[in-house]
Amino acid sequence: MRFQTSVLWLTTVLTIGCQEETPHPQSTEIPVSDTGSTDTGEPIDTSIGDDTSGPIDTGPPDTGDTGDTGDTGEPVDPNDALMTAVQEGTFRYFWDFAHPDSGTIREGYTHWSDISTAGGTGMGYMAIVVGSERGFVTREEAAERVLQMSTFLEESVPRYHGAWPHWFNGSTGATIAFSTYDDGADLVETALLMQGMLVARQYFDGKDTVETEIRTRITRMWEEVEWDWFLNGTDTLYWHWSPNHDWTMNMPIVGYHEGLITYLLAIASPTHAIAPSTYYDGWTSGNYAYGKEDYGHRQWVGSELGGPLFFTHYSFMALDPREWRDNYCNYFDNSRNIALIHQAYAIENPEGHEGYGEQAWGLTASVNPWGYDAHSPTNDNGTITPTAALSSIPFTPDESLLAMQYYYEDLGSDLWGEYGFMDAFHLGEDPDWYADTYLAIDQGPIIVMIENHRTGLIWEQFMANADIEPALASIGWTKAADAGLQVSYYEGKWNTIPAFDALTPIFDDIASIPTHSIRNRDDHYGLRFLGQITIDTTGTYTFSLTSDDGSRLSINGDVLIDNDGLHGNIEVTGTIDLDAGEHDIRVDYFEATGGQLLELRYAGPDFEQKIVPVSVLSH
Repeated sequence: MRFQTSVLWLTTVLTIGCQEETPHPQSTEIPVSDTGSTDTGEPIDTSIGDDTSGPIDTGPPDTGDTGDTGDTGEPVDPNDALMTAVQEGTFRYFWDFAHPDSGTIREGYTHWSDISTAGGTGMGYMAIVVGSERGFVTREEAAERVLQMSTFLEESVPRYHGAWPHWFNGSTGATIAFSTYDDGADLVETALLMQGMLVARQYFDGKDTVETEIRTRITRMWEEVEWDWFLNGTDTLYWHWSPNHDWTMNMPIVGYHEGLITYLLAIASPTHAIAPSTYYDGWTSGNYAYGKEDYGHRQWVGSELGGPLFFTHYSFMALDPREWRDNYCNYFDNSRNIALIHQAYAIENPEGHEGYGEQAWGLTASVNPWGYDAHSPTNDNGTITPTAALSSIPFTPDESLLAMQYYYEDLGSDLWGEYGFMDAFHLGEDPDWYADTYLAIDQGPIIVMIENHRTGLIWEQFMANADIEPALASIGWTKAADAGLQVSYYEGKWNTIPAFDALTPIFDDIASIPTHSIRNRDDHYGLRFLGQITIDTTGTYTFSLTSDDGSRLSINGDVLIDNDGLHGNIEVTGTIDLDAGEHDIRVDYFEATGGQLLELRYAGPDFEQKIVPVSVLSH
């Protein structure tokens, strides 16, 4: 065994990064112009049908004089009229374009008109609450619609161990396959639906028959979701289950992406709760922490340049991230910085796309001139999606309002239609390309997040549910400013352990944890050792890692040993099959007082044992 160019790092990035197989709920497997199959196997007619009309291309309505004062004589925010116009236009998607038979929310404007979506319907619940509060419809009208939706979801749509499918027929309730093997439960879509239901249950608190029945039905459905069953015998939630294909999809819900709300609701369940430890053993067990700084903005968790912005929207439409933090970060700050990275990327515009800049920024999943994609700074084809910047408004109000003004006033009728802003645009095409469709999961965050920015309404309703805050506390979320692990951050490359006292940290902050459990608060710095090993003989190898406090061994990006020593030299072993050749190896280590031995040993098929002295640590 030999180490090649061994590198020692002191950094916040002490856990394994994001899994790459994280689809947006509108999977690229079924584009907007899809020809998926019905339950009978017949092709789906993707024409919209006679019950809807095309977008009205009359331009945005006049928002009026925004320089006047209100009835109180206080100056009116000049952006209030603009935000209201955008919210009201977007609301029409969830009210006028809802399925006429059930009130559930259709997937998209140019999809087959009977396709309703679970996640989009969850957003519809929240949009209707906003519409009621803003007076777009009366409270009585809103309650009747919510009861219609809830009755249909409980009585007509099949549930699989309590979970709903991604797509269902808005008229009959029958499951519509989202892809070949995705014809049953979708747990993330179920979470997106349930968060909206819980908002509605809290909001409609009246004593009349309609509002009472809303609460009764939603409570019953909330208690019937078998979150624990979706662990599939592991400590990680799984995204899909099918009565026809069982667990064939085989997609663990491992962050960082929109699935955070799934773990929170599963832990909060009053009837089928999963253990709080799954938050660390499952959700954050992959490449979760990031810790790097891009364009001057630090991102604590996530992927390179933030990924698509819907990662920062979906879970936080209902979950209020402003004061809470886990051992990794405050997610309001993390989401704000990711949005600012997106804007800075658009200003730099390294790919030279037409129209990018301070006012036109934000990449996320949407349609584009060639189909559908989860756009991001690392997957950029020149398509801007209005929901990206607009739904970031609680995190970046000034930057998002700048984009809103540009989309509304400058692009105007090219981008604005019957149900608010069209889904996307691309100014590098000839002629300029504007989408002819809307998608529920892009429209929903716009109306909801604008309201959270203005009043915090949806956040307040969701957080008021009695099950939520205890669940957050059980997984170590806290409002304390010093939660997490106090760490000095060093960056550099060394062939041997340096004298840390002679170095200046680039900053001091609260860091994430390198192991599955909540670390002791007195641990104060972390070490990452990176290198390669050369295996001469294919076979089974046993590795042993000894450390004080805690350490982790990863080979080829997969964790082999998770050693939570907790102040005592502990040896943990792990066995792995390796082919002859080079393999990446990494050791993460945390220390409280310094001066402890970190030792790595291994045994193979052609020898009994080799010892690799990583180093004696001192601080």
